[in-house]
Amino acid sequence: MVVLNCWHGGGTDMELLIRTVDKQPAVSMLSETSSQRGDVICALPDGWEWSAAERSNPDWIIVTAQITEVEAEALLEESRVNEPRYRRRLGIHLDGLTAGDVLTREQIIARVF
Repeated sequence: MVVLNCWHGGGTDMELLIRTVDKQPAVSMLSETSSQRGDVICALPDGWEWSAAERSNPDWIIVTAQITEVEAEALLEESRVNEPRYRRRLGIHLDGLTAGDVLTREQIIARVF
């Protein structure tokens, strides 16, 4: 189980835009710095007005997570020094998720890899 190292306080739910496919093939030299399946691309407060293109693009889904803004920022963090070089440090397992799902804090944390 991955534990997000951040303060958990009050706050609104966050909507997460999560990539569903790798932007570059794993064999590409660009794959390390490109977003990959499970990467959280954007996190915005619940009720955000997503464009039609954002809502209908098959390369990502938008879900709601009952987490704070600080916790959402942890999902957006890039790799650290002396760690494998990836666009994002953490990702979300997508199996069984569909656009519009609402996840509790515990459910989203259980999906973090």
